[in-house]
Amino acid sequence: MQKSLLLSPRVLNSIKNLPLCDRDAISRAFTCEFILEDDPSSFLTPFQSIIYTMIRFYVMRDNPDITTA
Repeated sequence: MQKSLLLSPRVLNSIKNLPLCDRDAISRAFTCEFILEDDPSSFLTPFQSIIYTMIRFYVMRDNPDITTA
């Protein structure tokens, strides 16, 4: 059985406050990495990669038992 992924209010608010195009890309990146176990870096712009890395840090800190491929 796979572990649950907790998205804290900080993570959700960070994603909600992004411009629509960045919000879609970041949401898609999380789906790619944590659900599909695929590398999301191929479709993120350099700016989106920085934002994704920052938000991903919060997710990983809030879920210490989660490991990615």
